[in-house]
Amino acid sequence: VLRKHPRLAHLRSVRLGSPPPSRFWRYHSEGTGCVSTVEALAALAKEVACPMTAIDHAIEDSVLPAIDPLLGDPLLFFFVRQFAYISERQRSAGASERPMDAAAKLRRCEQVRQKERSK
Repeated sequence: VLRKHPRLAHLRSVRLGSPPPSRFWRYHSEGTGCVSTVEALAALAKEVACPMTAIDHAIEDSVLPAIDPLLGDPLLFFFVRQFAYISERQRSAGASERPMDAAAKLRRCEQVRQKERSK
């Protein structure tokens, strides 16, 4: 949306080679591959520091599926703490899902679409 603004449209943009799935609990209808600003910065820093080939991604996905890359990234330190806090709070309240879970994001996205349609 912002990149379509007349004063910003002339600015160059970049795309991540392989954007990670978003772990933030923001809601949008832009499709897959959209991540928050801090997630994009962390992924960009990782890509620039050590560009990965398709083979590297396949190996990483098959060998390390259980290791969450968020946990060790210093750019995401405060995000990880907030993520853990919200997760623990939801768990202790007996909630079956967190706001960052895919089902919760989808439900919220639908609510926003309904509000936009009624305008």
